[in-house]
Amino acid sequence: MPDATFYVDPARRFVDGNPRFLASYKAVYGIELAPGVSALAGLPERVAALWALHYDVAFRGTENAFLFHETIGDKIHTFDIRLVPNVVDGVVEGVTVVSRDVSALYDLKQDLEQTKQEITAVLESSSDAIWSVDAQLRVRTLNTRFVEETFEAVGVRPRVGMSVPEILGERFSRVAPFYERALSGEAFAFEFSYPLPRNGGPTEVRHLEVQMLPLRDATNQCIGVTVFNKDVTQKRVLLAQLMELDRLVAIGTLAAGVGHEINNPLAFVLTNLELLRETFEAFREVPPHRDALDEGLVMLADAEDGAQRIRDIVRELRLLSRAEDPKANTLLDVRGPLERALALAGHELRQHADIVRDYPTPCAVPAGLDGDSGGSAADAPWVRGSDGRLTQVFLNLLINAAHAFPGDRRGTVRLRVAYEGDRVIVEVTDDGSGIPEEVLPRVFDAFFTTKPRGEGTGLGLSIARRILLEHGGDLTIVSQLNVGTTALVVLPASTER
Repeated sequence: MPDATFYVDPARRFVDGNPRFLASYKAVYGIELAPGVSALAGLPERVAALWALHYDVAFRGTENAFLFHETIGDKIHTFDIRLVPNVVDGVVEGVTVVSRDVSALYDLKQDLEQTKQEITAVLESSSDAIWSVDAQLRVRTLNTRFVEETFEAVGVRPRVGMSVPEILGERFSRVAPFYERALSGEAFAFEFSYPLPRNGGPTEVRHLEVQMLPLRDATNQCIGVTVFNKDVTQKRVLLAQLMELDRLVAIGTLAAGVGHEINNPLAFVLTNLELLRETFEAFREVPPHRDALDEGLVMLADAEDGAQRIRDIVRELRLLSRAEDPKANTLLDVRGPLERALALAGHELRQHADIVRDYPTPCAVPAGLDGDSGGSAADAPWVRGSDGRLTQVFLNLLINAAHAFPGDRRGTVRLRVAYEGDRVIVEVTDDGSGIPEEVLPRVFDAFFTTKPRGEGTGLGLSIARRILLEHGGDLTIVSQLNVGTTALVVLPASTER
């Protein structure tokens, strides 16, 4: 036998042993055992007491085992000892002892235990909630963060061995497809939100960034899933604050242009009113004359038109600056927020480019915005969303288009609105300087800007895309250096009227 093996009789006398046992026994205790000698003879007191205890158990007919540690040379060895009684007709006639040196395995076990403790310490120190499950969705490991957050959220204190459906309850139906994807071998991430009741207070919505990774064995087979939950609720709050800041920055940038737009109509309103006053003063000296009255009425109409323009500009500015519910979901013609953004950015834009509209036919510009109002309501590109936030998106795109023409160069900005299947497409295209190829991949990075310091926050496109994603749409930037840039807005079309 590859293990050290020997046999003792009921008097605990050594009967026989294989060469491996005799050699190891002599190496450890310096004793050469011979048949008939007590198996406990010459052993240290503590060792003899331990063996006597296990011999007693074995000679009562019970097989037993224990781990025994002994120093050989300068190294501690670990032996797995097993005592097997030899029973004949109900009488124990002797005990066979098998001793296996498991030092390497024991050391490996100790190393694994230490590694496990270190990994556990890392998991516990993480600010993320982390846990892993097997293929049957039973919890294998979890850290305190996960226990606390789950207990706080659903009133269940998770532990190893519990199933995910048992822990999450009704919420499991929302994430079940994600576990199926991960168990199929796919690694991915998504965002997840859930209400968190507060004792005596309002319910708080928590937002999580969830990453799911397949857990594989040595043969690369998927045997479970590791899940990382990062609480981004505070991040969402900060992002909302940044969006409000960007709105204020946009308002400040346009302040001079808005003032110019107000002063222009206001100038001829004041002039016409002065001429109208002079005309009416002339009526005091001459008899009433129809031509003079007609001329006064024309001036009055001009004054009314100028006042209307002032009111429209102020209205659009108030719409942009108003704090609006980000979940606002109203039915609207997408050309409405596009034209409102154009009214706000028009002064800065028209300084650099001619504006060309390409809207759905037979519809022209929506009624009350600019120009004709032909076409029926059924032709309009309807979407559902927030009027103010879509205005903010288009305002950022139009301002970027205005800045695409360096120096005194003048170009063209084309606004295109179209249906494509179940989508509404809005394109803002300029024939300006374009975006360098190496910069294009970073245009949606927060705080990244190519503008001089103090002239841009680097948040415009990042926030615009975030708003569109919240509306179920997206934003794509296509550009070629010295040719121009197209900002492509895609929104889900609404069939409601």
